[in-house]
Amino acid sequence: MLFSDQHERLVDRVRILERRLLSADFEDEIDVVFQPIFNPTTGEVKGMETLARWQCASLGTVPPSEFIPLAERAGRINEITQNVLQKALDSAREWRDDIFLSVNLSALDIASQEAASHLLRIIEQAEFETSRLVFEVTETVFMNQIERTNVVLNQFKALGIEIALDDFGTGYSSLNYLQHMTLDRLTIDRSFIADIEKNTVAQKILFNVLRLCASIEIDCIIEGLERESQRQILASFGAKLVQGYYFAVPMSKQDASTYACDPTVWESKRQTA
Repeated sequence: MLFSDQHERLVDRVRILERRLLSADFEDEIDVVFQPIFNPTTGEVKGMETLARWQCASLGTVPPSEFIPLAERAGRINEITQNVLQKALDSAREWRDDIFLSVNLSALDIASQEAASHLLRIIEQAEFETSRLVFEVTETVFMNQIERTNVVLNQFKALGIEIALDDFGTGYSSLNYLQHMTLDRLTIDRSFIADIEKNTVAQKILFNVLRLCASIEIDCIIEGLERESQRQILASFGAKLVQGYYFAVPMSKQDASTYACDPTVWESKRQTA
């Protein structure tokens, strides 16, 4: 009975979200926040990841884990991505020119030339240095359509945009994609460092992934850093880019601008804490 009640409530919420999504005004209701990416040794800010938030008028803040899959199913994910990209580029123009901006793409954002063209137009009109822009994609983007995906991603790369494979190591064929895709970055899922202090297998895997990235000349971003002990291990392994609550939680564009205009602000805050 308990399972039935919980399941019914879940189904009801999904139905409500789907209805709200169909009528949502994303220009007003979609907001962006940013989570900084740091050098674990120096504490210097190197980049910002863009995260979408849906401020639904009737439901309040809805996390992306809920609304992104529904938006993909409802056929509105392209509008959301375009809105997020535009707002992120507008914010990033205020930052130092050595801070990169990372934006997540859905598989449906590059499933057709029409969808990709909308993104290209936004970028071309934004007056933003494209070498500072990174598009993050998951391996689901490549499943059964590597050639078509390559065509679209190469259009982005022709503008100087970098491509990152997100959540590396959580799927089944990630290493295969390194052979067939011209990737510039990997993001390592937080599960790899959750208990890295005592998990020697995780240590060896992560150390060798970092060596692999260095050998094929791509960057590696490690997510989920929450403790000083984790930071010390990653720094000793030679990690250059990390992200997590140890350094900073997702923040408003105003706070992100503070971090992105003064990349040493975290160290300053730590010393005065």
